[in-house]
Amino acid sequence: MSKSIVNNLYNVVCNTEQRKREFLKMFFSGDPNRFGLDLLSYRNWQIKQGRGQNINADDLKQARTDEELRQLLSELFIDCVTSGVTKTIRKYNIAFDDIVEEHRRDPQYSIGRILHILIEKKYKVAV
Repeated sequence: MSKSIVNNLYNVVCNTEQRKREFLKMFFSGDPNRFGLDLLSYRNWQIKQGRGQNINADDLKQARTDEELRQLLSELFIDCVTSGVTKTIRKYNIAFDDIVEEHRRDPQYSIGRILHILIEKKYKVAV
């Protein structure tokens, strides 16, 4: 993982002081070379604890702006969501129901991985 990706992921996963402390106490191995993997472990634990998992397809449909949609997706996936993600969703007309359903099936997958799966398999388009 590149340093910028790790930094962006840290800002999403550890977005409060409490989460920063929790990450350092429970998940950070102390090895800077494992920092990205430690973050992913903490992210997966947060998903299992229910963080963001109350967001559903209707919430995504009701987003009024791209920024609001990115924030909702970021919290649902506990992942960095760029404007490229929303552009991809629109370009391939990916249904929010499908995104949420695939996320529920494989919650450890990133938003990018989920979109890739949906585009390739469900929408029969090679990426």
